[in-house]
Amino acid sequence: MMNRQIKALVWDFDGTIGDTYEKNLRVTREIVKRITGKEADEFPALRTVESYGLAQRKTSNWREFYLQTLGFTVDQTNEAGMLWTEYQLKDGSPPPVFQGIDRVVGSLQRFPHGIVSQNARSSISRTLDAAGLSSYFQCIIGYEEVELTRQKPEPDGLLLCIEELTKLEPGRVVYIGDHEVDIETADEANRVLERRQADIRVVTVAAMYGGHVDEPTWKFRPDYVVRDPVQILDVVQNIGTKV
Repeated sequence: MMNRQIKALVWDFDGTIGDTYEKNLRVTREIVKRITGKEADEFPALRTVESYGLAQRKTSNWREFYLQTLGFTVDQTNEAGMLWTEYQLKDGSPPPVFQGIDRVVGSLQRFPHGIVSQNARSSISRTLDAAGLSSYFQCIIGYEEVELTRQKPEPDGLLLCIEELTKLEPGRVVYIGDHEVDIETADEANRVLERRQADIRVVTVAAMYGGHVDEPTWKFRPDYVVRDPVQILDVVQNIGTKV
């Protein structure tokens, strides 16, 4: 029987730890204006936080967002990726973290924590520093740590984080994300781990506290759903006590 002991918690960042939609929209608008010379309001997805969030949830990753939603070319998309960190850091203060995240990571500090995100590692670190949470996270995988063609839903970043946190010791890894692509990424990671005959499994938690309402339509189904960060404590207890 598979070891059910929890070995680590891995988090998505945007919409899961950081309430980043407003900041990411501002940054995206500036990048789009620089690359295209057009005003951002000419792109429907960039007019409001609501339209931006909806468009983000309909795409699998940031490259798909630029290519399909904004109609960028591959070269323009690559340029946007190279500008992201610079413009994130130019934007000023880091975004807030969701209320309750500090309580969750503090209560679960006995486990190693990691982040796998398509945001910039430096921006993530800056937010964690501002919130006083940096000491809880032993591994941060940003978009720069993964090849552009291997971003989520490819499992490379998640597998890299899991290996760093657990050394692939038998057990469970809890992966928390707010997007269907996070659940798909975990599904792909489990397939790879099974092929490698690693006695470790990713258990998924859909974080629905960032205003999402579309989880019932997801093709890839999470193991658990939470609508408040503090509910993650109950999920971890449930996983740890199952037989």
